[in-house]
Amino acid sequence: MKLMSLVQQLVETNQKGSHLSFLQSKALFLNILEEITLLMKVKDYQNIASILTYIQENFTKNITVNEIANECNWDRRKLSYVFEKRMGVSPLVYLTDLRIQKSKMLLRSSDFSIKEIADRVGYTDYFYFSRIFKKVTGLSPSIFRKQMN
Repeated sequence: MKLMSLVQQLVETNQKGSHLSFLQSKALFLNILEEITLLMKVKDYQNIASILTYIQENFTKNITVNEIANECNWDRRKLSYVFEKRMGVSPLVYLTDLRIQKSKMLLRSSDFSIKEIADRVGYTDYFYFSRIFKKVTGLSPSIFRKQMN
C-alpha cells in the first residue's frame, strides 16, 4: 500500500511541472526505490527461511542443490547467489556442515555403525561420507568417535 501511495504522489507531483515539483518528484522517486529495495529484502529473507526449512527437513535424504532449487521454485544459480549473499556460505557448504554436525552428534551419542550414520545424515556412499567428514573435521569418523568416548 505504501508503495502505491508513493507512486500516486509521484504522478500528481510530476503533473505540476514546477521546479519545486521536480525536487519533490526526485525525492518521491528515491523513496519508491527504497521501498522496493526493502520489499525485495523481505522477500529474499522469507525465501531463504523456506530454503533453510527445506534443508533442515530433508538433509537426511541424498538431496542436491538442484533439487533444493526445484523444490523451492528457484533457478539453481539464483538460489546459490542469494543464499550465499544472505548466509555467507553456499547451499552445498551449509548442507555439508549440517550433515557433519548431525553425524558428530550421532558418533558421540549412539552405537550406530559409521555406515548407518552416513545413511542417517544423507550420504549413500560410506567412503564419500568418511572423506568429507575428515576434510571438514580433520579426523576420520572412527578416530573422532574414539576421541569423544
